[in-house]
Amino acid sequence: MLEINRYKDENKEEWNGFARLSKQGTFLFDRNYMDYHSDRFSDHSLMIYREGSLVALLPANETDKSIVSHQGLTYGGLLTNEKTKAADVIEIFESLTEYYKSNGINRIVYKPIPWIYHRIPSEEDLYT
Repeated sequence: MLEINRYKDENKEEWNGFARLSKQGTFLFDRNYMDYHSDRFSDHSLMIYREGSLVALLPANETDKSIVSHQGLTYGGLLTNEKTKAADVIEIFESLTEYYKSNGINRIVYKPIPWIYHRIPSEEDLYT
């Protein structure tokens, strides 16, 4: 079972540590960079946990009952760790959909991270 938490400022170190080591992480996902836009976008980024361990991040903002991954960035897709498989990503997207739906969101605009920026090849999110 997955636990989904909305990003808060006190999660900054955990977020940055995970993003830095993720398969897809780039400088764009460092909260020091992302928060530069905090006055222009209503952040609704998520941190996804399995059994208390962080397994994924979704940089995102909310606008007009929609989620965009992320309007302040060129791209913003799901960040995962080296252990993440396609089946995990399917479960994550199902949980994300339920989370956002239960929070009144009726549209998700997903901008995947181009493969050329991946630290480790990873396109599981494109096949779910």
